[in-house]
Amino acid sequence: MAKFLFAKLVNNDYLYRRKALKVNQHEEE
Repeated sequence: MAKFLFAKLVNNDYLYRRKALKVNQHEEE
């Protein structure tokens, strides 16, 4: 169970960072 929660947390962090990167790239253009 703990492993599942950890994987979910990491996945959410990854998605958030990707979204943040897209936003940053969009602002720079």
